[in-house]
Order: sequence, then C-alpha cells, then structure tokens
Amino acid sequence: MKSKSIGEPLVILAVIAVTVSSPSTRPAQSGTASTSETPAKPLVLEKNEGEQRTWRPEAGESDLGGFVIKVSPKNNGSQHLVLLTDDMAPGDAIPTHKHLGQDEIVFVIKGTIHVHMGDQERDLHAGGTVFIPAYTWVNVKNIGAEPVSSVTIFSAPGFEDHLRCESVLANERPATISRKEENECDHMGHVVYQGRGEKDPGAGTTTPNTAKPLLLEKNEGERRVVRGWPGHPDPGETFILKVDPKNGGSKHLVLMTADIKPGGAIDAHRHPDSDEILFLQAGTVRVHLGDAVRDVHAGAIVFIPANTWISVESIGNDVISSFAVFSSPGFEDFLRAVSVREGEKNVPMSEAENNAAEKLHSHDVIYKEP
Repeated sequence: MKSKSIGEPLVILAVIAVTVSSPSTRPAQSGTASTSETPAKPLVLEKNEGEQRTWRPEAGESDLGGFVIKVSPKNNGSQHLVLLTDDMAPGDAIPTHKHLGQDEIVFVIKGTIHVHMGDQERDLHAGGTVFIPAYTWVNVKNIGAEPVSSVTIFSAPGFEDHLRCESVLANERPATISRKEENECDHMGHVVYQGRGEKDPGAGTTTPNTAKPLLLEKNEGERRVVRGWPGHPDPGETFILKVDPKNGGSKHLVLMTADIKPGGAIDAHRHPDSDEILFLQAGTVRVHLGDAVRDVHAGAIVFIPANTWISVESIGNDVISSFAVFSSPGFEDFLRAVSVREGEKNVPMSEAENNAAEKLHSHDVIYKEP
C-alpha cells in the first residue's frame, strides 16, 4: 500500500480539483470547442493574472468594471471547462438570462447576493454555491454593502465568446454597445436575456436538462468525514459534496469543498481521463505541476490537464480553503468509498479496503508510488 494514499491530503485534493472527462467518456454539450482537440496547457495563475477585460457600456451608462477570463479554449486550450472571476458593486445585478448549452456554477468568495433561479429565491453569503442547469432562468443581485467577488465555471465553452463580444481588453477604451450588438453577442454566446427582444429557442419545449437547480450556503451539502487508514486510525478531514448526480442530479458538473490544515499536503497524483482546476480561496501553497513549481496565494487557480502529475503543499500558517468543480461524475464515488457521512461511526480502513478502493477507481485517479 502507498503511504498516505487515503488521508487528509488526498481527499482534499479531490475537493480542490475541477475534472473534465475525455471526449470518449464525456456526454456531448453545446459549445464552441473544436471537434479535433489539442492538448490543453497547464496553468498556474495568481488572483489578478489572466485575460483582464472591461465591460462596454450601454448608452448613458458609466464605468461598469470588468472581469478576468482564466480558463478557456483561447487562454490555454481547455476544450471543456471555462472559468472566470468577477466583482459586482453594491446594488449591481446580473439580469435574467439562461444558457442554452452549458451548466453553470457560481461560487461566492465574498459578499452577499440574492438569487432568483427558476422558482427558487434565496440570499447567499461567502462560500455559497449556485448550481444553474442549462435552460434555467436566473438573475443575481448584490444586496450587501460591499462588492461581491465570485468565481464562475461553465461545463462547456461558448459563453466566453459572449463575454469578449460585450467587452474589451483592460488596456483598451470601451466603446458604447448597441442593443443590436448585444443581441449578436447573446447569439454568439448561446445565451438568451429577457427584455432584449430575443427569441427563446427553448420556449414551449421540454427542458433537455433533468438536473435540479441548487442554492446552498457554505456549510450545506452532503457532509462527509474521511475514514482512518492504516497507520492513521483517527478520522480525517471533513469535506462537503454539494453538486453531483446524487445532489441535484447533475450529469456534468460536480462541486465539493474542503480545507487543508497548516503543514498539510496533497500527495502526487494524476487523473488519467480528466482535467482539473484547483481554486484557492485562502492561504498559501506550493504547487508542483508537471515539471513546474510555483508558490501561489488566495485567489489563485491551477489548471491541470489529464495525466499531468500534481502535488500541493501548504507553506503558510493559515488554513487552506479550497473548492472544486468536476465536469464529469466519477471521482466523488471514490471519495464516498473512503469516507462516511458526518455523524456516522468512522471505522478505519484496512489495507485490503484501501487497495480495493484504489483498484476500483483507478480510472478516476492514480497516486504516485513513494
């Protein structure tokens, strides 16, 4: 058995990774990714690094701020996931809209929002999660006194084309955008906005997505505790599965959260058929990604292409807070195999159980021998 193959560090890695299955196993989704895929490039980006853009205002509007696209086909060749970060001033809102080919997750880093999604409404705070299945109407408003910082992940490319169409690079002067241009941008990005006079392709038809929208606060979801393992009989860390086939019926995206204690580490591993994105909410870590090494801080992201070795170690004095989104189900089943629900009896795993779990889920994750 490999040392530390099932423990606090290992499970935390699962929690801070965003995984995309290979084309042979991934259900098709609408988007603009090329059918002849080229390998995606690894990325390690600090909070303010990436493609910084500024919104184009409508007539009469003033400065609308901007956003940062970090992961997309144009940024690093990602053929599935798209990730961007955004700040929203107090009182600002994202108007009612729906995406026609992508599921979406919005994760609140800071601030308070009110979300109206389908027939649900709720206020969410820092650590809150919004899961928006494709073809679901949604609007979001900052109802707090401070700016809202958020991370948005899409299950397929497409909407980033809309974003680029309605914005300019941060060093360029933004020209006013007309309603006609907005309509063209919406069509380009596979999105429909209410109030823009656009035809809704899904109107009057059965929604092709059976996933259920979710609005979850920081500590809500399927809370689980890592089982003890040989040489470490005490229970491990608590993590939360928030979005997956068993929580919301998600067919593409899986989201979970967890923390790493100071001095903790994530053992070297790779996902044979999956890309990953790691998002660091708080703390400082040293990332070993392939042959590269870099120290990063709160707000950083790490994009890990399939079959790329990755390990992470905490090098600060603070707890490492992190979240993960997987674009295909599977790895969460491994996590369930090595954990119990919070409150259940936590019996340490035997070496045989450990080996059996690794063998059963070897298509999801492989750990490097010590």
